[in-house]
Amino acid sequence: MSVRVVCPFCNAVVEGASEGRTACPRCSESFDAATAEPAAEDAVTASPATTTAPGFLYSRTAVFLSLGLAAAILGVGLSIIRPWESRTPPRQEVKLPVVVSPLGLSGLTYLPARTNVVAAIQPMPLLAYAAQNKIDPRRFLIESGVPEAVLSKLSQAGVPLDQIDHVVVGAAVGSEAGKSLPTLTACLKLTRPLADETKFLTQLKAEKSSQESKGGRTVYAVQLGLPLYLTRVDDLTYLLAFSDTKDFALIDKPMPAGGGHLPAQLREAMTSKISPASFAWLATDSEPWTEKDAVKLLLTVNAALKNRFANLTSFRAIAVGLSMEPDPQLRLGIRTADPAATAATQTFLKDKFTGDGVAFNGDPEWAVVQMPFDPKTTPLKAILSEWMNAKP
Repeated sequence: MSVRVVCPFCNAVVEGASEGRTACPRCSESFDAATAEPAAEDAVTASPATTTAPGFLYSRTAVFLSLGLAAAILGVGLSIIRPWESRTPPRQEVKLPVVVSPLGLSGLTYLPARTNVVAAIQPMPLLAYAAQNKIDPRRFLIESGVPEAVLSKLSQAGVPLDQIDHVVVGAAVGSEAGKSLPTLTACLKLTRPLADETKFLTQLKAEKSSQESKGGRTVYAVQLGLPLYLTRVDDLTYLLAFSDTKDFALIDKPMPAGGGHLPAQLREAMTSKISPASFAWLATDSEPWTEKDAVKLLLTVNAALKNRFANLTSFRAIAVGLSMEPDPQLRLGIRTADPAATAATQTFLKDKFTGDGVAFNGDPEWAVVQMPFDPKTTPLKAILSEWMNAKP
């Protein structure tokens, strides 16, 4: 008598199994048919050639899943054991140093109240950004417009960029009769005292002047392309003045912090048109510059500048700042004499500055543009030169 039973080894249905010992055609194992589980009536009998066992151990899909899981576990294990070979190191974030806002710089306290042009730089944020992005900070500054000779002279004098807290330069361009020449005052603020002040003075070709400040400080005459005077305020502060030592008058009685002694419209440009995060910036007071005697004198000896300024009778002020937020951002503001000239300037800027991240804003007096900044690709100097020659 034959029966239909289920193989206890592979779960295949065995048709016509005889009582007693029988062999499974699927797995060739022998078993006692009398004790095996009977097969259901609708179960399909498997043959040795076509039978696919329904059990997990013999499932092809399960085998592939097992292999995939094993490979994943192996990959994770290798990444833990040898991460330098299996993972790209993440970008190391460097916290940028805190930037002091324009009116917060201590160097402003030594600028005369008649100052109407101010520029400043704080190298530390740039150095941190350069270290994070593996760029040359010196090259970045040169390509941005900082004279290479200035950086070279500082380096030769033993003043690396990481020793400079900030530099502030102020100029007074007057229009009074008999005061055609502008005056200049610059403050160099260090993070630590000079290691060798003698080397510093030697590189600047400094010679003791017969004049001294009221505090008895030694005054040196130096040559940096222009005849300047140099004196030390303290171990971290040096002042430079243009032509006349009377510009050192504020050493013994500096102005209060905050730039309150500077012209109101100059302070307004420094605060509302320049980002407080700017590590490098320039701002001017709002004045009819082409009417100043100093500018007129300069134009008489430089034909190229005369052509550029010929169409700038409506120009009143400029404010430009460079910040890391967290990547370089340039903000440029140009103030004109009337809303029509401002609108024409804004149209000019929109035509020249295009691309992702460029934004425009302003008011009837100021045309303002903000954009990502790359000194290699942002044609700022060329565009400003073209604007100076353009006719509104």
